[in-house]
Amino acid sequence: MTKRHQVLMVDDQRGWYETMAPILREINCEVHYVNTADLAIKELKMVLYDLLILDLRLDENKEYNTEGIDVLEALGKAKRKPPVIVLSGHINDGLRQKIDQLNAYAILEKTGDGTSPQSSFNRALFIETVKKALASD
Repeated sequence: MTKRHQVLMVDDQRGWYETMAPILREINCEVHYVNTADLAIKELKMVLYDLLILDLRLDENKEYNTEGIDVLEALGKAKRKPPVIVLSGHINDGLRQKIDQLNAYAILEKTGDGTSPQSSFNRALFIETVKKALASD
């Protein structure tokens, strides 16, 4: 039996986990979910994940929240770092540059909360990026 890839998904909107987890399971991933930067950092210290999928804004009530950057910075100090796919609807050029400096594997865009009809992301690109990131680890 093939080993399932361990994936940690960090997003304050559970709807995105509920949307993404079935897709990830289809490509042989076991998905773990947390909704805050603090929980993500703790989890990453305890478990060796194969991939991290990280939202940039982890508190939708704060317009300029970028706690996902805190997670990337904490990973920079780790000995073993999983590839990181930043999946966010709040990317600008400055944040893109910061994310690149922190060595994220990829940056993908999403809109909405993951459950509403207005929510969207490029499913094919997401799957392709996840597969490549897992192969690079």
